[in-house]
Amino acid sequence: MITSKDRSAFIRRRTVKNLLDIAAHVCIALALSFLVWKRSGSLAHVLIVICAGVLIDVDHFVDYLSVQRRFDLTLFFSTTYIEKGKVYLFLHSWELIALLFLLGFWLHSAGVFLCAFSLAVHVAVDNLQRRQPFVYFFIFRLINKFDVRKLFPDAEFLPEESRP
Repeated sequence: MITSKDRSAFIRRRTVKNLLDIAAHVCIALALSFLVWKRSGSLAHVLIVICAGVLIDVDHFVDYLSVQRRFDLTLFFSTTYIEKGKVYLFLHSWELIALLFLLGFWLHSAGVFLCAFSLAVHVAVDNLQRRQPFVYFFIFRLINKFDVRKLFPDAEFLPEESRP
């Protein structure tokens, strides 16, 4: 049985890790956007890179809302909510990124291409942190029925009786 002090420490540790992860994605998106600005001088392209590189994480809200009825910022950033449910992460998908790259080439659209590139960098950074190399393929998540324990076998989970 986990104590409330241990549970609080676990939640605090996971929250800090997730906030650092978000900060890293923001820094990477800003660095990429600076390079895009230097190359193209296009504010629109800069905004596409920043938005795609950071706002891809809105898909975490879908996972959160699939198990929680009210929003709790601490619970959201601790990601302990995933322990109750599934992990969908619709935007974190190599298949979606490939389609966007193809669409960008087909349309000759630098904006769509840069969106795909920024998403790819974000997902690659996330993928490097995972023991399961295929977790960001949507088809892999589908085959595994979006089961968080199959998809993230290296994740540290709270004991069942201590989950929110």
